[in-house]
Amino acid sequence: MIFLLSCHHHKWKWPAIQQGWLKSCGLPYVIVVGNEQLPPKSHHYDPVSHVLELGCMDNYDGLVYKIAYGINAVIERFNPDFVIKVDDDIILIPSRLRVVLAKIDPVKTIYAGNSIEITKPEISISGMDKYTLPENKQPVMIEPVVYCGGPIYYLGKRAMEILQTDLIPQHIKFEDVNVGLTLNRRGIRPHHLPFYTDYHPNFMKEGWVAWHDTMREHSQNIKPASHVFRNIGMPLFGSKPN
Repeated sequence: MIFLLSCHHHKWKWPAIQQGWLKSCGLPYVIVVGNEQLPPKSHHYDPVSHVLELGCMDNYDGLVYKIAYGINAVIERFNPDFVIKVDDDIILIPSRLRVVLAKIDPVKTIYAGNSIEITKPEISISGMDKYTLPENKQPVMIEPVVYCGGPIYYLGKRAMEILQTDLIPQHIKFEDVNVGLTLNRRGIRPHHLPFYTDYHPNFMKEGWVAWHDTMREHSQNIKPASHVFRNIGMPLFGSKPN
């Protein structure tokens, strides 16, 4: 199952994503967003739109809550063998994803993605400008951890079950680090799979599954890089509303 992490503010992206790489993947999927009008930790799922609304914030402050509550909701409603968490600023090649998934042993591979290791405690200011809550605008001390980079990663059934019981959103605000820390404590380290790159020339040349649009060339319509995708038969993101 694809776990597409998004927000209502990015709703304009969904049609192109759904008709593009999501449709070509052929996997069931949910579009995960927050809705503070729902009771905390609750969820509402629309099977027509595939939108899974969670009782939490729908901004950057809510990311780790979307993971915690979203995993609970997905297990309760679908009980999938795995989820691939994907951010909505990812461009993905379905054929490459199928190749990677075919090589995954679901018994041996519990958690996989671009492996990142923090070997000693360090202070991180990552994303501080994107947060709205004052407490999230402060630097964070991150303990040693091996985790998967946040744009896209794989969680097998065992990983989901652990996160369902053990993931504490308040422990650390960075969702990918929190997932890694939670699984590391249960003896699970990520299996390294080079899922994504932040640099699109490498994306085309080196066979990555996905490109993480760090320049926001598509989502902000600054410089639509149509030449990058001309030969792979996928639509770009839709036009951003004014």
